[in-house]
Amino acid sequence: MIHRIITENKNYEQTAQLVSEHFGGFTIITATNYRQGRPEHSLVIEICPDAKAGDGETRTQIDKLAYAIKKQNGQQAVMVQRIACQNDIV
Repeated sequence: MIHRIITENKNYEQTAQLVSEHFGGFTIITATNYRQGRPEHSLVIEICPDAKAGDGETRTQIDKLAYAIKKQNGQQAVMVQRIACQNDIV
């Protein structure tokens, strides 16, 4: 499972620090999203947690992290996506 948090590109360093406090590994991608035809600078945070962690526990951690990012950036909402996938390490 890949968990993705999409947020406004505010406080990049603080956001990265916040994510690192919850998860040991993650990817942050800078992106441009469009809302109502207007571009917004965004961050896409992808987290692929340890397979040993339980889904319920991971989901709770992701939701708490998304709320913390929302609060930190003074946003009305952030998007959380959960994407089923198969992970292979080669």
